[in-house]
Amino acid sequence: MAALGTLVAGIAHEINTPLGAIQAAAGNLDKAFTVVLDQLPAFSTHLDAQQQGQWLEFLTDTLKPRTPLSSREKRPLRRSLQAQLEGDGIASAHSLADCLVDLGIHEEVDLYLPILKDESQGQMLEFIYNLNRLQGNRQFIQTAAERAGKIVFALRSYAHFEHDSQPQLFQLEAGIDMVLELYCNQLKRGVEVIFNYQALAEIQGYPDELIQVWNNLIHNAIQAMEGKGMLTITTTMHGDQVIIKIQDTGQGIDPIHQERIFEPFFTTKAQGEGSGLGLHIVKKIIEKHQGKISLTSQPGDTCFMIQIPRSQS
Repeated sequence: MAALGTLVAGIAHEINTPLGAIQAAAGNLDKAFTVVLDQLPAFSTHLDAQQQGQWLEFLTDTLKPRTPLSSREKRPLRRSLQAQLEGDGIASAHSLADCLVDLGIHEEVDLYLPILKDESQGQMLEFIYNLNRLQGNRQFIQTAAERAGKIVFALRSYAHFEHDSQPQLFQLEAGIDMVLELYCNQLKRGVEVIFNYQALAEIQGYPDELIQVWNNLIHNAIQAMEGKGMLTITTTMHGDQVIIKIQDTGQGIDPIHQERIFEPFFTTKAQGEGSGLGLHIVKKIIEKHQGKISLTSQPGDTCFMIQIPRSQS
């Protein structure tokens, strides 16, 4: 326990140092966003007063808080919107539909058809898209900071895992998609993500803790593939059990290590790269959900399979 306390204190210090920097960066992004927004009227001086008003109304609409959509939810919206735009005679309907859905604009598009048909559409839409990405990145940094804080708390309470919180209903896939979004920059450099999502009803459990599971397994997969390969995520139902598989094409885990992979303090990473607690905490979280986790691995094919009941007894 003394060794554990020393280890946890060191990890907490290491995480809290960049945590302060992340929170400061989030505040700076807020200020930068305000500055960029103030520059919009000057940027669009080539537009007349009516067009400027329409673009500002469009921008205001895109900045409204919205529930994030998963990749699966976006696909049919893109197809439907593309068909509508093509029917309205817009040549760049495909790319425009992609952009509008990413901006959260997929209803009442008729209101903005006059400006979407304007010759300045591409330049202005790119500017607004970048503004939204700036705001989105700020939100992701803030989310990452909050999650890191919860991980610190989980590490500190590692030796006394809490069981008194109440399970809640949530969409399991939303947590996976959020983690993938946080790793977007690392994934887009060479990792192809394959989704095999079966439509799942809401499940009962502890979503914040499960996000730690997805974060750990996805991060490990990216490291195992050294940033290049295929990451496959599968969700299915088997009776009252939810099955989640996270599979990568990385170097694999040596058979002599596979039996110990969930032991505390055991790690196959180089010194300073891993604490040996990540997968053990993952296993404890899965067991808290009355489930189990298993591993199969060979070079080019490593799969963590998680099985949890849809509701907690």
